[in-house]
This record gives sequence, C-alpha cells and structure tokens, in this order.
Amino acid sequence: MPVYVFSMILGVYFLNETDPEGWKDAWSNLLYINNFVRNSYMGWTWSLAIEEQFYLVIPFLIAFNIPRFKNKLIPFSLLALITIGLTYHYSFNILKFEVPFNSVFLDDAWEDWFWDYYMLTHLRYGGLLSGVVGAYLFVYHSEQLASFFTKNKRLVNVLFLGSIAVFVLISSIALGQWTMLQSSIFDGMDPSIPQFYEVIHREIFCYVVLFILLSCMYSDSIYVQPINRFLSAKFFYPIAQVSYSAYLFHEMFMFWFFPKFNAMAVGQLDELTIVLLNSLISLVAIIFGATLMYLFIEQPFQDIKNKIGFGPSKSSEATPVGNS
Repeated sequence: MPVYVFSMILGVYFLNETDPEGWKDAWSNLLYINNFVRNSYMGWTWSLAIEEQFYLVIPFLIAFNIPRFKNKLIPFSLLALITIGLTYHYSFNILKFEVPFNSVFLDDAWEDWFWDYYMLTHLRYGGLLSGVVGAYLFVYHSEQLASFFTKNKRLVNVLFLGSIAVFVLISSIALGQWTMLQSSIFDGMDPSIPQFYEVIHREIFCYVVLFILLSCMYSDSIYVQPINRFLSAKFFYPIAQVSYSAYLFHEMFMFWFFPKFNAMAVGQLDELTIVLLNSLISLVAIIFGATLMYLFIEQPFQDIKNKIGFGPSKSSEATPVGNS
C-alpha cells in the first residue's frame, strides 16, 4: 500500500493534463472499491481493487463454507459457475452487448463496456479462483498430483500441448473491445457461439494456465521441460520485483508522455517510427521509475514488515516440488 499511495501522489502531476479533477476520487482507491466508481482515479488499478476485495472475502469462504463440503469440487464449481452466469446476465441481458463489440478505446461504447461490465469483481474473480484451486490441490493433494503426472504421461502430454494451443488461440482472438474490426473470426456464425465464447473464454484461459504451471511442477515430459526452463529463467526475477511498481506507474507515464512526444514528432517522423520510439522510451522510463519505487519504497517497507514479525518465517516457506 505505501507505494500505491505514492503512485496516487505522482498521479496528481502526471495525470493533471488528461484528468485534472481525477484525484478527487482517490478515496475510492484507498478503500479499494475504485472498480465500482465510474471514471475513478488511476482507472487501470481496477484489477488491484478486484484482488483486494477477493482476498478479503475468500478467507471467510475457505474457513467457514468450503469445509462444509466433503467433496471440494462442489463449492469450487459453484463459485466458478456463479461468475460465469453473472457475466452472461450482465453482458447479454442487461447491457445487450453484441460480439464483436466494435468499440474504440475511450469512446462512449468502450466506456460502457469497461466501467459497467469488464472490471466488476463479481464478473472477474474467476481467474483468482483458479489460483485458489491450484493452491488447494498443491497443499492437500500433492501426492495425487505427482501420481497423476507420473502415471499418465501420454495423457499429460496431450493435455499440455492442448493447453498451450488454447493459450495461444485465446490470446490471438480479438473481440473488438479496443478497436473496430473489419472482420471477425465469428463472422457468419450463429450469434450464440460468440456469446458463449465471451462468457467462458477468460475462465478457460486461466485454467489452462493452471494446468501448464502444474505440469511444470510435476512433469518431466520433453514437451514440458522447455516451458519449465523458460518460466524458471532468472531473467524474470528482477522483472517480477519491479512489476508491481511498473503496473502502478506505467499508464500515468504514457498518458503524460505520448501527447508530448507526438506533438514534437508528427511531421518529422513517420507513424511507425513514432510508435516504436514511444514504446521504447516509455519502456525504459517505466522500468527506471519502477526500480526507484521498488528500492526506495517497496523494499524498505517490506523490511520493516519483516522486522516487526509480519514476514514469512523459514518454517512456513513452501518446499519446491518436482522440477519447479
């Protein structure tokens, strides 16, 4: 939270030209309910609000509700189906969306899609729930997982390669949320097919990611190992350390920098060069700023937290499993 508050203070300067009154809604950020406040301050932090709300609610479900079920598949399935059902209800009964959406970033249609549908916690907790499912399996059924991945190597290979294919496919399908589509993969299909895809594709994406991660932890397949080595690369560690600060800082910097650079470069450089330079300069500046925020705010507060006894103890640290 300290670096989050610091980012809100930075935003008073960086967002002043595009949203001079936005800071007045910063109270919703401090309460982590900004995803329910339309045009709230630092709008891109909607995902942080969802996480915090989820982390406040899920411990109570784990402590008091899930233990009531002998078969844990039942409560996990119910929770997953609730958000899927609500997603359909909001998208096609309340908001009457059609897929593809064919909106343009920041136009009225996009604003309605983003603030009234895309970022609501009860429609978006499915991905976080998949992480809880993975944690449950890891903690309570690690031996069964190890046995499954060891004894069913051919099936695991098929499921793993299928998961990679689904990951790539969903990542590459545009639904017209950000820009008008000249053509869509759903052209000519019955309207119920893109509706079903819109409702279910995020959950499918998250669970194939979960299977890929479990495969990396428990399988020694020749197909899994290259992905395992890639995801385990030490190169990602410093990126992970500064990623939270970069997440907080990146959009405010781009909102501030892009118009200034474009005003200077238009007429001097071609469009592709402007886009590439915008991207390169922003990437360097965001990583630099995020590194400073990590070193001088995040890490010192983490050290304070550990000193007063809220950090992880050695006895509570998880033991690596399999090849992870």
